[in-house]
Amino acid sequence: QCTETICHVLTLKVKMFNHLCDKFSQIVGTTTHPKRLPNETELELLEYISRELRSAVTMWDDEQELRALWACFITDQPFEPVAYAWKHIGFQRDDPTSDIRGGGRLALHNLLYFAETHPATVSAMCDRQRAKRHASNYEKGFPWAAAGINVSRTLCEIFNVCGTGGIPKDFKTVKSESWHLLTDKKAYNELFCLFFELVERHFDEQDAGYFQFNSILQDARTAFEIAVKDRAAVDVAGLRSILGFDNSKTKDVVPATPTSNAHVPLVQHKH
Repeated sequence: QCTETICHVLTLKVKMFNHLCDKFSQIVGTTTHPKRLPNETELELLEYISRELRSAVTMWDDEQELRALWACFITDQPFEPVAYAWKHIGFQRDDPTSDIRGGGRLALHNLLYFAETHPATVSAMCDRQRAKRHASNYEKGFPWAAAGINVSRTLCEIFNVCGTGGIPKDFKTVKSESWHLLTDKKAYNELFCLFFELVERHFDEQDAGYFQFNSILQDARTAFEIAVKDRAAVDVAGLRSILGFDNSKTKDVVPATPTSNAHVPLVQHKH
């Protein structure tokens, strides 16, 4: 009888404790966003991302964007669809469409947005990695464009657009804590920029070589996925703060250019 009484008292205390926990959660909220299915606006953006990821980049269809990307970096020679100069931007082949194939048209959109919207950030990133590559006989650092294509693809995996190897996923049925970040195309591009910056920070902290890029990319992915679940990550600015980036630098000041070219040169091509 004594044992039954003790068990009864303990059961009451457990129920009271659970009740107090429920009340506390209602008052202060949880530390993460609740999991839910994507809403109509988010689905529309996810479908766009999926479509662009699967769309191949060709010089015939995408020359305008490729010209714009070239103009962001190279100002001392006219645009060439196939040229060694593309390697100065971080492509691994003379034909950029061969490299971009892995990330589809989406990767081209992401790279161009980053270069046009945040030229000072991209310029500093390219300078740092170029200096590391030259000083280490190309054992350290990474080529900007090639790395960015991998970052773009990995971001698609984070948001359940595709799985490893590019296999499409049915994001319509996935419950996630991060759908709220997908407000529009600009927000998604900003997520790409932030993730790319995070990858570089992890890369530099570990003084990694390019052959370690995939493992560093996964480390950055883990940190990014933890951060997007935080309740404070209500938008990209909140996510930047959680990850330790200065929001005052999210809008680069674009210096005036003396030419009619609307794109600011980030790399002066040397013959």
